[in-house]
Amino acid sequence: MRNLIYIAILVSIVVVFFAGFIFSDKAIFGTDYIDIGHFTVKFLRDYIHEFGRYPHWEPHLHGGMPFIEAMHGAIFFPLAVPLRLTLPVHRAWGFSYVIYMIIAGLGMYILLKFYKLKSGASFLGALTFMLSPVLVSFIYAGHDGRMSVIALLPFMVWLLERTMKNRRVLDFIIFSFGYAFYVLTVHLQMVYLASWLLGALFVFRLIQGVIIKKYSWANAGKLLTLFIASLILAVGMTAFQIIPPFDYLGKYSVRTERTEGEGIEFSNSWRMNIEDLVSAAYPEFVGIDLPDKGTYWGRNTFRINSHYLGILPLILAIAGLFALKKWILKFLAGYSLFAITYALGTQTPLFYIYYYLIPGANKFRGPEMVFFSVAFSVAIGMAFFVDAITNRKSDNHSKHKNKKKVVDKSTKWLLWSALAGTGILIIFSVIGKPLAEWWLRTAPNYAGVNIDTKIATLSKNFPIFLRSSWLAVILSWLGVGVLFWRAKSQKLANYAVVLVLAIVLLVDLWRISKPFVKVVDIDSYFPKTDLIETLQSRQKVEGPFRTFALPNTVSYTYLGSFGLDALTLSELHGNQLRWYDEFTGRHQQQQNIWRYQPFRDILNVRYVLSPQQLNVPFLSF
Repeated sequence: MRNLIYIAILVSIVVVFFAGFIFSDKAIFGTDYIDIGHFTVKFLRDYIHEFGRYPHWEPHLHGGMPFIEAMHGAIFFPLAVPLRLTLPVHRAWGFSYVIYMIIAGLGMYILLKFYKLKSGASFLGALTFMLSPVLVSFIYAGHDGRMSVIALLPFMVWLLERTMKNRRVLDFIIFSFGYAFYVLTVHLQMVYLASWLLGALFVFRLIQGVIIKKYSWANAGKLLTLFIASLILAVGMTAFQIIPPFDYLGKYSVRTERTEGEGIEFSNSWRMNIEDLVSAAYPEFVGIDLPDKGTYWGRNTFRINSHYLGILPLILAIAGLFALKKWILKFLAGYSLFAITYALGTQTPLFYIYYYLIPGANKFRGPEMVFFSVAFSVAIGMAFFVDAITNRKSDNHSKHKNKKKVVDKSTKWLLWSALAGTGILIIFSVIGKPLAEWWLRTAPNYAGVNIDTKIATLSKNFPIFLRSSWLAVILSWLGVGVLFWRAKSQKLANYAVVLVLAIVLLVDLWRISKPFVKVVDIDSYFPKTDLIETLQSRQKVEGPFRTFALPNTVSYTYLGSFGLDALTLSELHGNQLRWYDEFTGRHQQQQNIWRYQPFRDILNVRYVLSPQQLNVPFLSF
């Protein structure tokens, strides 16, 4: 019954969090959703409803491109497709976020209960992971694929852990189906990064089992064989999702220009910089580029997601690492160190080792994506620590004396961790601004940003950072205080500890995560104007044609969302055919599509949309 109550609370928090969307007819804004997501969902929905099958070709953007191979979102994911086929287009995407957030909390709760933690500690770990800005902030960017992979990670770890515990063929088969489900989220890079954690955890459990003589080397070999077989089975079940994009992106996509020509520079792009890493502990240290803020001063071009882990979860996770003799915490800490060094890219020499030694690492960019595994680890570490404190007994039996020693050691590390976190913030409050300015002028400017502009933004953001981070520290001391009280006295009930910690976590994580959820009217982005009606009516009379949409006329997918073929010089899809860019001369100073009429004829361009009157002698139709 207690488990059901905690799960109901988690679901209720999600409902309240998205109440402005759930109880309306509006959409949730996402930059990539507006740019490409709305179009792909509408195209898939309309095509299946009209023809009763999946499309093989998408004709409306970039001269057309393969629908499956070029990857148009979660077109096979069982949690997304039913929503997209039944709900209005602008509602389906938003409800996916609601489901993913619930799954994140539920999955973490189940995993922590599997680790034999009490319900209260499991609830707090689930709440921390579910509300983590590392998860939720991807909503503003419209990155539903990334969010789904992060949300499902606790379930995948739980499946793997129970498989290693039971060691039954059936459990490996269940894990295989779970992994196949994971692959269908479609964000193959995020699944690949999550697979690093799953693979490392498997090896850790395998070695641990041999060391403690849980099973023999022969049994270890059998488990390894079953694990590899389960992965092969999963890949086989999802080959239709993996192989076509893998072949297409490596041979035909425009991405080949980047991976072939830029090498490690491409893989290092969109890394987590040192200043971004500080924001993992101290909220808003590096700022954010939301419309009402524009305060990001880091060395990436912009930042519309957060890496904040929560200072209280960090304090408790660090204290638990040193105070508790839990090998899973040591494993997660070690893996988190690896993830951080990978996320930092070439700022450490380790990235060069990862780039050349880890299979497939040289095919992707955005190393900071792997940071979600740190948020996962911190939530688990925090839950273990809370469980250790709240499990203390008051009698003098030997087994309870051992627990008392653990609690006493835990409170010591809790105090030192909290003092360290506060001390660092004091230092930043005194010399943080000049230190950050010096860092910007000294550190390599790999993205080529305007440093003077960044320093001006730093001055704007610094007071915001101080207010936000000191509030986080004050809230964390409330949590630390109640844990100290519980450790020293049996008079404070566990439910009171859980309640106070839940309020602290809810307030701190909610205030950082909530700004990334913007409820909007979809008609303000995709209105059916006279332009659309005119082009649609002409298409019925004249047959298929393309409309050349110049910059500052309509959004990238606006025409395509109404079934009209468009020609643009932007690259917001990013997986179009390489020959399309070469044919149109998109990267040239004077594009072929502008200069030569035969190029426009081949692409069947009949109309041009311009923000002003055109006077181009060589442009004729």
